Amino acid sequence: MQRGDRRPDGFRFHGFNGEGYEQWASPQSWKHHLASSRKQSRQAYQKIKKNPLLLQRKINQQLKWHQEHPTSVLLNSARQRAKHHHVPCTITEADIHIPKYCPVLGIRLVFRLRAGQKNRWNSPSLDRILPKRGYIPGNVIVVSELANRIKTNATPKQILRVGKFYQNLRRRQL
Repeated sequence: MQRGDRRPDGFRFHGFNGEGYEQWASPQSWKHHLASSRKQSRQAYQKIKKNPLLLQRKINQQLKWHQEHPTSVLLNSARQRAKHHHVPCTITEADIHIPKYCPVLGIRLVFRLRAGQKNRWNSPSLDRILPKRGYIPGNVIVVSELANRIKTNATPKQILRVGKFYQNLRRRQL
């Protein structure tokens, strides 16, 4: 049971109380809960936005979390892309292994290091081997951002290396 799940009568699952009993919210109270949560989030964002020190602290907290939980970051991004592309996403963090080096190009994989720095060409990137299958176990591999975007950012030699690698990988998949 997940927060927000709906019963046939319209009540939403809110969570468990201290004694382990389920708590359900009526449609009206759930709507009020969501509105107040949004309002609190908006107020917190405005407060952070106005204060550069708070903003920098928030950015640093996010970067620290990204560095400590890279598989969670890749998984959450994959879930968002799966929704957008209407493909299944059944992988878990256990299905994502981030190697030290890109298996395609052999370059060292580095997650974001500084505030304001976007994922770079050597950042780990979750790739669907056969895109139509979606993010399912056995159909994903972590490669460098460059390997994932090789068609637009690479030399002919790098493109050939990517082609040979995926050709061998697809033979094993089919």
